[in-house]
Amino acid sequence: MSSLNIKQGSDAHFPDYPLASPSNNEIDLLNLISVLWRAKKTVMAVVFAFACAGLLISFILP
Repeated sequence: MSSLNIKQGSDAHFPDYPLASPSNNEIDLLNLISVLWRAKKTVMAVVFAFACAGLLISFILP
């Protein structure tokens, strides 16, 4: 016997995200833009952090 305890549960704790149909190969650009617009603070913070890290590394390295 293995000492691993494997839960036999369902995925009920995951939110109900709408699943795309497999035959749908289109991207909803307006939906993508609206999601990015709502997450603009996070996007700008990540870009700023990487820009600062890049500047710091460029000044440290010869």
